[in-house]
Amino acid sequence: MKFIITLFIIIPCFHLIAENRDSSVVYTPTSFEKFIERINYSKKIENQNLIALSYGISELDWRHKDIFSELSKVFLMEIRYGFVRIDNDFRSSDFAYLASETAYFANYSSHMTIKKYKDDGKTTDAWQFGFDFTNGYGYHSRIGRTFFIHSGGLGWAVIDFENLGESIGEQRRYDIFDKKFKFGTDFETGLRHYFNNSFSLDALYRHSIYFPEFLGWKFFGSFLSEIIIQRTIDYFAEDYIERFPNSFPIINWSAKSLVSLLFYELKRESMNFPFDSEPPLSFDNFKIAVSLTF
Repeated sequence: MKFIITLFIIIPCFHLIAENRDSSVVYTPTSFEKFIERINYSKKIENQNLIALSYGISELDWRHKDIFSELSKVFLMEIRYGFVRIDNDFRSSDFAYLASETAYFANYSSHMTIKKYKDDGKTTDAWQFGFDFTNGYGYHSRIGRTFFIHSGGLGWAVIDFENLGESIGEQRRYDIFDKKFKFGTDFETGLRHYFNNSFSLDALYRHSIYFPEFLGWKFFGSFLSEIIIQRTIDYFAEDYIERFPNSFPIINWSAKSLVSLLFYELKRESMNFPFDSEPPLSFDNFKIAVSLTF
């Protein structure tokens, strides 16, 4: 499934680059002044309130050597509140930009399930909350606006392991998390379609990881490694908008999503990649969200 997601993200990117290869647009070197001007301009766009409800399915993945048992799939319900800024006339009338900050609260439970999807894994019940920053570019169409969005954030979880481990080692790993607050990070990628100025529908993939322990400098080194790459993509945005004026929203989304996919796949084995550390507890989510903007 992750291979399919990666292909879904990367193939449009290569196709659109090839499509624009013969473009007559002259490449302009990166300008720090343009970057600052874009930041200052975005501050002038008025905030709107955003509230969203999500429902989806999540798989738990824990690659520690002491974990032998399969963990049951969980279903999630989430409520999210925050602020969104939408520039409906970004560079051209057919181009739009979205930025948003939100806080969320969610329940992930093996018991909010449908019999069809029930399995025999160890059951869990988790409460999660945190904060995300989202941005992305999109297009206008006759049926609304479609944004290609990417987000990153910080979160905390309290997880209840409802069954005993199959070994002393496995139970010790469960005890590290069981009913305790644990810190983590996440990324999210997908599509948001606004049918009008108020109502939108999201289709999203989210990968959250939670750490058995917080390793200060290793965490910050790992966190900053991805942040620097992501901000570098933002820094060069102005140049690539000029070079690929029609396909930039998809190219930008593909680049940011692939960076996060790569980092988080590597973090499954080492939570503070590229630094040596133990595996985190991962939640792989596929969800649908309905949002109201007002």
